[in-house]
Amino acid sequence: LGIGLDKEATKDVFRRLGLPTPESYVVYPGNHSPIYQQGHWDGYVIIKPLLHGDSICIDEFSVVHADDFGSIRERVERIHHEFDEPVLVERYIGGESTREFTVPMLISHDGRVAELPITEIDLSRIPVAQGRFRFLTHAIKNDKNYYLKIPAELPPEIIRRIYSDVGRIIKEIGCRDMIRVDMRYDSTGLYYIEVNVNPGKTRFSSYLTASAYSPGLDYPAIIAFIPYQAMLRYGLEPPRKLEELVKPVMALFDTGQAVAVNS
Repeated sequence: LGIGLDKEATKDVFRRLGLPTPESYVVYPGNHSPIYQQGHWDGYVIIKPLLHGDSICIDEFSVVHADDFGSIRERVERIHHEFDEPVLVERYIGGESTREFTVPMLISHDGRVAELPITEIDLSRIPVAQGRFRFLTHAIKNDKNYYLKIPAELPPEIIRRIYSDVGRIIKEIGCRDMIRVDMRYDSTGLYYIEVNVNPGKTRFSSYLTASAYSPGLDYPAIIAFIPYQAMLRYGLEPPRKLEELVKPVMALFDTGQAVAVNS
């Protein structure tokens, strides 16, 4: 959980695994020197609280030109003041051809992984935040999932690569039960952005549950999967009613969608 909540620690995992992730640096309260000293890139950066999820504090002012140090510092100081935590400044993956995906996965107590459908965030349906930039803000995330495409339309070789990469991420971090991995894709390739090690599980507005509904799972079965796996993990015998409830979910682990990551 600690790794997943820290965006730079997560990116360190991506780098360790050799997975592409946008360049970034962290600015701590009281020390703005990284804004002027760290490597800078062509184009734009997106500025985020390091330890908050759910696109909190992401709005139309979050993306600025990489060389606009004044605007970067102003935004960084605002986050420092509001949250009293470090700030991630990350190269923004954007442009007309950019696509965004999130990959939900289920993880059994014995380390097998069930692949839920890759979900696309249809950026063309998201309002333009700044000029041509489209990205998820906290307000948009809390709206209905009108902008989701499930399953995402991707070539089979890209789908295989993504599932393989996410399996490696799960093993490296030690994720349990349910996760989502966020990524962006542009003309230069695929970039891993974040790992949601404790993703939202609400009935109607969660990306994970929306993906799980696609192969026919229902909400009670999805949620029951968590205590069911916990009982198995700790050597307890699940009640028969719980076993019956999670059967449709566990069936995913008995098909080609399940992959072992503990080997």
